[in-house]
This record gives sequence, C-alpha cells and structure tokens, in this order.
Amino acid sequence: MITGWTLPNMNEIKDAAIILHQRPYRETSIIIDCITKYHGRQSFICKGVKKQGRITLSNVQPFQTLQVIWTNKPSQDLHYIKSLEVITPIWLTGIRLKCGIYLNKLMYRFLNKNEHYSELFSSFISVIQGIEQDQDLELHLRQFEQQLFSSIGYAIPFHQIQNPSSVYDYDIQEGFQEHGEQHQFLGKELLLIQALSLNNVSTRKVAKSLSRTIISQLYALHRDI
Repeated sequence: MITGWTLPNMNEIKDAAIILHQRPYRETSIIIDCITKYHGRQSFICKGVKKQGRITLSNVQPFQTLQVIWTNKPSQDLHYIKSLEVITPIWLTGIRLKCGIYLNKLMYRFLNKNEHYSELFSSFISVIQGIEQDQDLELHLRQFEQQLFSSIGYAIPFHQIQNPSSVYDYDIQEGFQEHGEQHQFLGKELLLIQALSLNNVSTRKVAKSLSRTIISQLYALHRDI
C-alpha cells in the first residue's frame, strides 16, 4: 500500500498519483499534471523522458496508478520527479478512452492544487477500472461526476426535491428551484439519479442533462481562474 509521507530526505515526498495531463518541456522532458492521493493536484517535471532514460514514455501514460517520489520545494508550483513506478497499468481504447479523457479533463480543470482529495482519488481508481472492464460506461461517468461535484464543494442538493411530480430548475449557487422554466428536471427522475438508479433511457437522459448543466455553470464560475 502506498502512503503519502516525507522520506528521510526532508525534501522528498512519496505518494500515489494518476496523470491527468501532460505537455512538452524543453527538448527531452515533459510536465505531467497529476492527482495524488495525499497531496492534491500537483505538477511535475519528468527530465529526459523523450531520451528513454530512467522514466520512459510508457510510464507516463494517463489512468495508470503510479508511485511517485519527488523533490518538494514548497515555494514552487513545479517539482522534479526523482522516481516513478507503475503500480496498476490501465489501457483504455475507443469509447472507453474517450470516457477516461473526459474525466481527466474535469479534474484537471476543477481540482485545486495542494488540496486533499484522497477519497476522490480512490473513487477515480475504481471508476477507471470499471470503465476498463464493464459495459455500463454511462453509470460510471454519472457516479464519478457526482463525487467530483461533492469534492469541490458543489454537492448536488437532492434534499431540496420535496415533490416527485414537480419540475425543477438547477442553479449551482441556489440549488433546485421548483416549477423551473430553464432547465426542467422532473422530481422523480432527480430522486432516481440521487440513487444512481439509471435503469431507463429517460432517467439517463435527465442525468446527463443535469451533469451538463452543472459543468457548464462550473466553467462559468471558473472562467477567470
């Protein structure tokens, strides 16, 4: 089991991580943005990856659970990777890859650096494994979206649904408003979504529409961040 702790060299930290995004850095290196189990979202420089040194390109693929040791400099946003080891390899293709990339984009956009997301990290591992192995991809997506919204302080307030036969609007600041006119969601469908009981087509459509509404409003809130 990987735990997040400081090594005897007080400038080095060891933690589990999953890559959300990567980009080139100088001629032979890359920067990887990760969610870590105990240190939130972090950005790391992987030196010499393109020269196939100690860390290779196959090690820095998304979705895999990694064990990472890095040199910590609290005054800097970028840290240098000292070692990186693949703990749980994951390989997604086709529609499964698209699902994984979608979730990575949400976390990369909405998770704050250095905040603690250990429960979300564990949930993400389970969801990615589910996406790799199961057929019901949509259920995994809706489940993780709810967990992500909760982790960043925007849990869906299903307790506001008092009447299953009423229709509701949703505003990310105010929650559900009965007899809405913009984004109309039927109360009984919302209660099924709360329970992740997505057994019929209409409920799945409402769940997807609700997620899109929330994500759109989140993007608007984070536009200037």
